Amino acid sequence: MRLLIAFLLTVASALCQARNVWKSSEISARLAKTHGTVILDAGAGYSIQLKALDNVARSAGDSADQILWIRRGTGRLSVGSPARRYDVAVGDLVRVTRSTMYAIEPVDGPLEFVAVRITALAAGRAVPAGIRPARGEMGYVLKKAEIDATIARTEANAPLHSQDNFTVNYVLFKGRVGPWEAHAGCADIYVVQTGTGVIQLGGSIENAKEEGPGEPRGTAMRGSVENAVGTGDLVLIPRNMAHHMNPRSLPLVYVLIKVWSE
Repeated sequence: MRLLIAFLLTVASALCQARNVWKSSEISARLAKTHGTVILDAGAGYSIQLKALDNVARSAGDSADQILWIRRGTGRLSVGSPARRYDVAVGDLVRVTRSTMYAIEPVDGPLEFVAVRITALAAGRAVPAGIRPARGEMGYVLKKAEIDATIARTEANAPLHSQDNFTVNYVLFKGRVGPWEAHAGCADIYVVQTGTGVIQLGGSIENAKEEGPGEPRGTAMRGSVENAVGTGDLVLIPRNMAHHMNPRSLPLVYVLIKVWSE
């Protein structure tokens, strides 16, 4: 019986990780076999894609906002009209606004990246309620050197970008643990920059109280599955999924993309 229970817990953990946590090594291995685009996951208001470019990719104006996380190679981004041009490399984050003309071109070999595509809210729909980071506006390219400098000098969470359908901010752990929480209005996507931790996913929040509409927080979790996370990993937390982050090596820092949807 004990062996059966252990086996079932192992299977449950693997299924949760396959659904919610992508290790850096797995992302790199899948990108190495990718030609074009592979969808990792899709939900209300978003899709997460792996993209490998051998040639320039152009768009006259995409219907979705996009955040690109460069994983391998170097490239050139041209965005807007008249075009603004940027060099991009490993570790950079790129923001492409919907309906904006752009082109991204590999330089000296393939360009591989993770793309988070975020659809616009329906016209006339109210902005989803919830706890949002302070307002900010991210440029088209956030260089890895800028990310590293922010991590070095900042002690608390810091905003990057805010609009109706998605927000972006730094989450920094330099001697604290995360809250036991869930979000009814948004899905969370973590892009881990540095450090290691253990994230609990699923189950229920104990002693939960709403700190805002659809934002329960409590003192512990029951029935969750633990997943180890580290530098280069990607985490997806769907709407209403309970979660909690326990850092193991400090600092633990990730860029958090919150996708807000009706």
